[in-house]
Amino acid sequence: MENDSKDNYVYVYNLLQTQFYISRGKVVKDVGIHYVTKKMWHKFSRADTADTYQDWLNHDRNKYVSNNSNN
Repeated sequence: MENDSKDNYVYVYNLLQTQFYISRGKVVKDVGIHYVTKKMWHKFSRADTADTYQDWLNHDRNKYVSNNSNN
């Protein structure tokens, strides 16, 4: 996840995290491709997703992904 402090948006590169946000009613503001990495991102309002981000950190799916990426 990447923060854009000047316009208060969060860019999410993790599709599971994006799906988690959308399933909780968060609205995607924009979609794009990073100009260097070519990875797709989804743009959300930071203020709108602050509470959901905390839920994401504690979510079982997130823990599974984090643990497997370290192997």
